[in-house]
Amino acid sequence: MPRIWKSGNGNLRMSLRGPKGFSGYTTIAPVPLPRALKDAGAKADNSQSLDTMREGWCYDDAIQAIIVKSTWGESPASLLVEW
Repeated sequence: MPRIWKSGNGNLRMSLRGPKGFSGYTTIAPVPLPRALKDAGAKADNSQSLDTMREGWCYDDAIQAIIVKSTWGESPASLLVEW
C-alpha cells in the first residue's frame, strides 16, 4: 500500500510497502516527466524493459505516468519524485 505526501518544492515522497520478497508496481498519473526519482533504482527505457528488472522505474508518455517497480523487504521503500 503506497503512502504519498508532498515534499518541498512541489516534489512527492512515497513510502511503499508490500509482502517481503515480492515485487509490485506503483503508478502515479497523470503527472509530467520527473527530473529525477531518488532511491527508486535505475530508469528503464519503457515498461517492457522495466519488467526484466528487479527494481526501477520508467515514464510512459502515452498515459503520462511514472511506473515504479519495487521489491519489498522488512521496511517500506522510501522514494522521492523531483520535478
